[in-house]
Amino acid sequence: MTTITLSDFYTNIKQYIQLVLKGEEIIISEKDKPLFQLEPLKRRKKSLRPYGLCAGEIKISPDFDKPLPDEIIKSFE
Repeated sequence: MTTITLSDFYTNIKQYIQLVLKGEEIIISEKDKPLFQLEPLKRRKKSLRPYGLCAGEIKISPDFDKPLPDEIIKSFE
C-alpha cells in the first residue's frame, strides 16, 4: 500500500491509475490525514451454481403447458 499527498496525486494521476490497475492500493492524504483510498475492484470468479440449488422451492403445475383459455388469448390481441 502506498500513501501519497493529494497534490502528488493530481500531478501524477496517470501513473497512480496504472499502479491501481496493476493491483496496488493507494491512500491519498492531505496534512497527514487520509482522505480516500484507491484500490482495484475485486472481481468474483464466475462459478456454476450447484445442481439442485432451488430444489423443492419451485412448483410447476402438471398442466403448465395446457393451452390458455380464449379470454386470455384475446387480451393479447
